[in-house]
Amino acid sequence: MRHLQSYDDPEQARGLSDQLEVEGIENEVRSEEGGHAVWIIDEADLEAATELASRYTGEASRGSRAEAERIRAEREAAARPVRIPGLSQRGGLSRGGPLGPLTLALIVLCVAVSLLSGLGDRSSPILRALLVVPITPDGYYLDRIDWTQPWRLLTPMLIHFGILHLVFNMFWLYRLGGQIESLQGARVFLGIVALTQIPGVLVQFETSGPLFGGMSGVVYGSFGYAWMQARYTSTGYVVTDQDTMWIMGWFVVCATGLVGHIANVQHALGLVFGLLAGMPAYLAFRRSSARVAFEKGSWADLNIRGFQRFKRVWFDPFVPLWFVGLALVVLVVG
Repeated sequence: MRHLQSYDDPEQARGLSDQLEVEGIENEVRSEEGGHAVWIIDEADLEAATELASRYTGEASRGSRAEAERIRAEREAAARPVRIPGLSQRGGLSRGGPLGPLTLALIVLCVAVSLLSGLGDRSSPILRALLVVPITPDGYYLDRIDWTQPWRLLTPMLIHFGILHLVFNMFWLYRLGGQIESLQGARVFLGIVALTQIPGVLVQFETSGPLFGGMSGVVYGSFGYAWMQARYTSTGYVVTDQDTMWIMGWFVVCATGLVGHIANVQHALGLVFGLLAGMPAYLAFRRSSARVAFEKGSWADLNIRGFQRFKRVWFDPFVPLWFVGLALVVLVVG
């Protein structure tokens, strides 16, 4: 996908989009940073699209618009998924990726470990064997990481304390981890798991001792990475605004301490490292996308005011940095 042209007026962007469609060049219009950008789906069409854009006068004919709408409708109908009875196409299983072997293995292991350990029963030998450091039945443990047992940096993610803890993490592991594995492969997802789990385990241990666990660090890391891909690339990721509100809302609730003892350090560092893993997509998008033109007397300067102006200039372009800032606040206070 390549950026072609940007306009302040959405009708001008729409007109160019319509003419491209009539010429057989698939494209989409994105509203971003106060402007309206036309993106070419197939890079092979970029040369022809550029030549057509150079001849574009700023508006398309009524006939072009009608023909473009017909083409889009036919393409949408051809791509429409088959509806499976009992599954929600809006918010159910269809939004996760196919259940790959790594995602499936992690879900099975988490469920098995959680049930066999009594959902986090401290007397369980299984729980003690999987914590970040060995712990005795009396509660004594090493005050440092035993580097002869490096697997313990990963095994705490298999432990869950309570059924809600388990269900929440498995739901998002399927939805987010499943997308990463299905779209980019098990090796990429395994890298995300390690990158978002290990730093959080190390710092959480120094902060609160060894009695913590759960897949939450990986879940928030997977969210950060998938959110960046969904927002700044065309690789097929789907993370909706509703998803974002749910998962970040829970992030804030946990940070308040209202729901009890939570490994907030793991949440925060998982999110930060997931966002960092997705940063190349964000930087590439920023380099190729149009900037808001708020020069004195411009269309944006005259028409975009108040909160919308603040949002488009200071919030929308820097959402990943706002996420990182929120995570750093949680690290400081947690």
